[in-house]
Amino acid sequence: MTDQEDNKSGFIKREMLKKMQITLNNYQTYIMEALKQAYSTKFMECSQKGKSQVESTKCQDILNQRLEQSFKFISQGDQPVMREFKECVKQSKKEEEMNICFNQMMQAKDDNLEKARNLLLS
Repeated sequence: MTDQEDNKSGFIKREMLKKMQITLNNYQTYIMEALKQAYSTKFMECSQKGKSQVESTKCQDILNQRLEQSFKFISQGDQPVMREFKECVKQSKKEEEMNICFNQMMQAKDDNLEKARNLLLS
């Protein structure tokens, strides 16, 4: 590869990574909204009429613990996913390869989010 080709390849890689970062930032918002929606659904169940104050409070305490566990699960699950993505990008020579890396990462993030939502809704 010539210096000019190296520079072009590096530029394309940087531009793609910028776009991917924007998508990741939007995904973080999506994660928060998904967990907030799941939390709201369960919170309403905890606050149903006919439940005593003690039952409702206990239910909400458990829900808050599950929410914390969900956030931890996502955070801990994200670390290996990001390591794999960075390694994959380093190995990538073409735009298509970077897209494959990105799609694999997003699928892993979706899987982690689904597990976290299920934990919260259980």
